[in-house]
Amino acid sequence: MVGRLKGILSIWLLKYWYLLLLSISLSVATFYYFQHQGKAKIYEVRMMGSTLLLSQQALQGYLDPLILACINQDYKSANQLLHISEDLFHRIGVLHCASTTIIEEQYIRYEYTITITTKDTTGFYILEDRLTNLLRGHVLVQDNFNNKTKAFEMSKALILKDISRIDSTAAAEKNPHTEYYETLKQKKVDFLLQLSKLEEKYRDCYTLKKIYGFKEGTVVIDQNSDIDRIGLVKWTAVFLLLDFMLVLILNKELRQIMMS
Repeated sequence: MVGRLKGILSIWLLKYWYLLLLSISLSVATFYYFQHQGKAKIYEVRMMGSTLLLSQQALQGYLDPLILACINQDYKSANQLLHISEDLFHRIGVLHCASTTIIEEQYIRYEYTITITTKDTTGFYILEDRLTNLLRGHVLVQDNFNNKTKAFEMSKALILKDISRIDSTAAAEKNPHTEYYETLKQKKVDFLLQLSKLEEKYRDCYTLKKIYGFKEGTVVIDQNSDIDRIGLVKWTAVFLLLDFMLVLILNKELRQIMMS
């Protein structure tokens, strides 16, 4: 019995190895064709940004009406929030938001993410802009921005006033080669440096910042499952059987072993 089995395997697997390889390749190709033809890709798109005040609770409460509108396919309510086309809205699958607290020394900020599943990302740059503007409209973001802007403008005005005073004093100085004149020039440079740092800090900290958008944060969701793996095993078994039947037809010795 063992010798008979060895004879069958040596002829099937060794002598006709190229047919075996072809059968396995065809089984994989057939599985892929029938399992994936017409199956639309599902994308997960994610945008990420940073704010000073939008914690998880604040962000969730603010976006809940939009999330609910997406679940219920309530285009009218969603349009009041985002002002996008109905076609673009209907391409939004599951919408999820999250916010993480980031502590850097004494500086606290929040990094938020908005994740959406979709079968078509066309035009999602519009959706990204609308979502960003929606977040900028949050009362906490607006109040914080207005207060910081007011403080920034006051500090900027004081520095510009000092620069103007130095310019007036320097213009009245008849000898530009004195030590006093050089001191005035250095003070002006110092004030300009202060102004540059103030503007940089304002841009960096006091506005809602984009870290990355949907284009950079798009991935294809892997839809492979245990059912797919079972399907591959079934197709492989079918082609192995066909391969064995073909070898049986082609090889007389194998037929004799099978009939003995």
